Amino acid sequence: MSFFPFLLLDTAGLFPSRAVLVRLGGLGDLLVALPSIGLVRRALPGSRLVLVGRRDYGLLLERAGLVDEAVSADGRSWAPLLAAGLAEGPASPPSPEVVVPAPGPADLVLGWFHGAPGGEEPDREPSPGPGLVVFRCDPREPRPLVRAFFEKTERFFRGRGAPAYPFEECARLPAGGGTESRGRALAGPGEGRARFAVVHPGSGGRSKRWPLDRFLAVVSRLAEGGFGGLLATGEAEAGLEEDIRERTLPEGWTWRPNPPLADLAGCLATADLYLGNDSGVTHLAAACGAPVVALFRDEFKDAWRPEGDVRVLSAPDVAEISVPAVLEAVFSRAHR
Repeated sequence: MSFFPFLLLDTAGLFPSRAVLVRLGGLGDLLVALPSIGLVRRALPGSRLVLVGRRDYGLLLERAGLVDEAVSADGRSWAPLLAAGLAEGPASPPSPEVVVPAPGPADLVLGWFHGAPGGEEPDREPSPGPGLVVFRCDPREPRPLVRAFFEKTERFFRGRGAPAYPFEECARLPAGGGTESRGRALAGPGEGRARFAVVHPGSGGRSKRWPLDRFLAVVSRLAEGGFGGLLATGEAEAGLEEDIRERTLPEGWTWRPNPPLADLAGCLATADLYLGNDSGVTHLAAACGAPVVALFRDEFKDAWRPEGDVRVLSAPDVAEISVPAVLEAVFSRAHR
């Protein structure tokens, strides 16, 4: 099968009937590729887009209309991709020119992977071929992965006649599937207050977590400042739940362990403030347009910081970030 003649978009006016998009990993991994996927949606408006990765995360993009179908990378039909060594991380990555046969009928397969190819220049442009076209970026580079992926994807399509699309337009997760009304139901009584905040004290890596006591201290000060809010924890933070159960949150605040992502996205789309660690939920908050205060370790800040209405506080150890510094950041955001 020939994959690329249809990409003369400016003259032929033709589009692939089916394009497969591959992004493996967690929620944050997916969302650093969100602007690139938004660009593909705009560049190929007549195509059916199938996203391969974690289906529960991909459903967010399906409900938002950015892809037509989200499927699990665990499925048997995607085994050739995984067998080709396209796993995340720098241990044994493919070169940027790696292509493999498309699994099932597809006119185009695009994949976004991070980690520097061994012995290759990390920033080399992928070459088109009959299979998967890899956009690979190196998280050791001092620029956000979300921008680096977008720039490579944009160059690929612009080189084949597609118009330019603004990053900011592609970086937002559109509301879809009644997420805002579901978000209000998730928020509880706090959503009816004049100002509403979402606080997420977890992260997949323990070393990325600001201490829970400090998050709760900020919640108390937000409540004193007239904020209602939602304290959300996810599947990676089960160890925090026992401690949270022993605490009493201020009036107008609700704790929701492991809320459905679509509901959480609805909350974030209407929130006046979000506070969280280096986590997938922090990337989701930025994608939903919430004013974000994000707490990072210095080593991850440059590559993994989200884009959008975001203020990042960082230190060599996230525990070194002080409560007064966070309070200054959240209230400066709230009073804009």
